[in-house]
Amino acid sequence: MNIVCWNIRGLNDLNRRDIVKKKVRDWKPTILMLQETKLHLCTDLIVWKCWGNKNVKWIDSPSQGSSGGIFCLWDSSKIEVLDYLMGPFSITLLCKTIGTSFEWMFTGIYAPCASYTEDVKEFWREIEEVRSFWNYPWVIGGDFKEIRFGHERSIGSSITTGMKKLNRFISKHQLIDLLLIDAYFTWTNNQVQSVRSRIDRFSISIPWDSENPNVIQQALPGPVSDHSPITLICDGLKRGPSPFRCNPDFVFCKKLQMLKSKLKEWSKQEYGELERKLEELEEFFF
Repeated sequence: MNIVCWNIRGLNDLNRRDIVKKKVRDWKPTILMLQETKLHLCTDLIVWKCWGNKNVKWIDSPSQGSSGGIFCLWDSSKIEVLDYLMGPFSITLLCKTIGTSFEWMFTGIYAPCASYTEDVKEFWREIEEVRSFWNYPWVIGGDFKEIRFGHERSIGSSITTGMKKLNRFISKHQLIDLLLIDAYFTWTNNQVQSVRSRIDRFSISIPWDSENPNVIQQALPGPVSDHSPITLICDGLKRGPSPFRCNPDFVFCKKLQMLKSKLKEWSKQEYGELERKLEELEEFFF
């Protein structure tokens, strides 16, 4: 099984649909999540142009005006979608893996730009509501429009409110933020004064990782768009490099994550709901 997320920067162009279809034949994704489709309406014809009609099912969140739009397709011979949630910034599938009957959830996201303050607040509320609605093993991925650390931007970056929110979200939900193989960055501004950032990523919950212990995250060559496609490969051992989780640092990190729930209980008892208070202060000042 593999999941591909790609900010395609528009699917209105017929040639771009042909490119996607060729890449689908190469990648053979179980789930393909395309962001920024700029489509007001998806049809079976568009699905055929992007994937073909064998075993494919799909759902879309239309664009708002001339921007946005999320388009999710999946191979129904590999997973069964039991239910779904849809919002302006995300599509979530409740999946059952055929063959193992493992039930899990996948959330594909397309975050707003940091300058759209109210939209950013709505985006984080939406993702939190998604997680509170279902508590299955979780994969979340897509275009976060945000980096985690300064070195994830080619020109460096000081710590911003957006970075703090992303890091707090990953920490709060005890997600494993996977290393990216074959690239340092996933987006470029395509200018002479090049700026590159890693704003596309997958993160997974510990229960999902336990079910798929050989998972890796890899950047793929992108023939169009200023974003590189990223893929989550659930049998990474067959794809060249050994999975990074053999690294002692990863083992140590995993142990810290397992300890975190106990530390959170202690923190709440000693200091109260400090995280909620910090969020309220951030919203007040920023």
